[in-house]
Amino acid sequence: MKPSNRSNQTMELTASRRTTQLPMSSTRQPMPSSLSLAAAHLGLVRSMRRIVFLLGVSCMLAHAVSAQRTVTDSPHIRVAHPESANPEQDCIRATGRHDLRFVGVAGFALDVPGVPDYQTRYWKINGVKVITGTSDVGDRGFNDAARNYARRYNAQLLKYLSTHKARNAKT
Repeated sequence: MKPSNRSNQTMELTASRRTTQLPMSSTRQPMPSSLSLAAAHLGLVRSMRRIVFLLGVSCMLAHAVSAQRTVTDSPHIRVAHPESANPEQDCIRATGRHDLRFVGVAGFALDVPGVPDYQTRYWKINGVKVITGTSDVGDRGFNDAARNYARRYNAQLLKYLSTHKARNAKT
């Protein structure tokens, strides 16, 4: 079947109307000078540098504050004679009470012996309890015994955590 000439003419007429109804305007937008563009770019770069700098400083300060808060606000436990205590048994009793906090030793900074990834993996979930009397100055024998106690306690707690879900942790 061949289309009729009349329908072709109608289509051509409709197409020509559409093109004539859309006039092209030739208004030119003034181009900003290269000097004003450079000034705007420089202002933006300076602002971004300031923002990045302030963001970095605030992150460092926030980390320092949270680390300090962990040391000073942590609960303390009393272990009178860490050299003769049984940390494995103490850990079993604590986990029976749903106390899944690690044991730490105070010094210049908080140390959680035997848990190298404590700060990145456990500090928000489990927390820590610090042995009273430990410090970076003081009785070296007590500090060494407390560090050994904490290492053994934390090893027992890591074994427990690897086989149990830590849903009921007291922090």
